Amino acid sequence: MAQKASQTLAETGRITVIVRDNGSLHTSRLVQQQWPRWQEQGLFIFFLPPYCSEMNPIETQWRQLKGHEIAGQMFDNEYDRP
Repeated sequence: MAQKASQTLAETGRITVIVRDNGSLHTSRLVQQQWPRWQEQGLFIFFLPPYCSEMNPIETQWRQLKGHEIAGQMFDNEYDRP
């Protein structure tokens, strides 16, 4: 993404913005060390507020899955799930 953002910045002057949740993968020290370099390339990372499920589209799918698809079911192991 950083390379593509750099190319977009050079060709159009536009920055690239990515919105992420606060998962540990997205906020790890290794990733944080890359932020200044990415910003120089025109790539900016913004994070959803903690516990902001209404702004994270996957949460709607999880709610549907947990509330209707697998609600009240018991599984012997992970392979028995639908």
